[in-house]
Amino acid sequence: MQIDRWSRLAQKYKNEDVQLFVIYGRELHPGDGKSFKLYPQPKSEYEKAAYAKDFAQLGKIPVLIDGLDDAVFTAYGKAPNGAYLVDADGNLVFRSTWADARKMEHMIDTLLKWYKAGKPKGFVAK
Repeated sequence: MQIDRWSRLAQKYKNEDVQLFVIYGRELHPGDGKSFKLYPQPKSEYEKAAYAKDFAQLGKIPVLIDGLDDAVFTAYGKAPNGAYLVDADGNLVFRSTWADARKMEHMIDTLLKWYKAGKPKGFVAK
């Protein structure tokens, strides 16, 4: 399960200058009658926060909440399960349309090696 892999990454990087978190956005399968029947698309910030709290119980990564206007979702390209690597200066270094923890681990390791070797910052993905 991906959430377990992300939790392991949080543990791996706990002593590094790395912050991992989830941005809880829109429900991808709202009220689909299967696994998510308890979670229709939220109609209020309060309802969305309650869903995010339930989701946070699944892993060990802090959960931030996008607004009902989906501002973060929109700003980062509307990838429903995207993953993004942003450096300390706020530059987008890597963007994936699927939150694959293994791929992100490789990118974080590469970026940390780059910076520890004294390479210039400012490498930005377009």
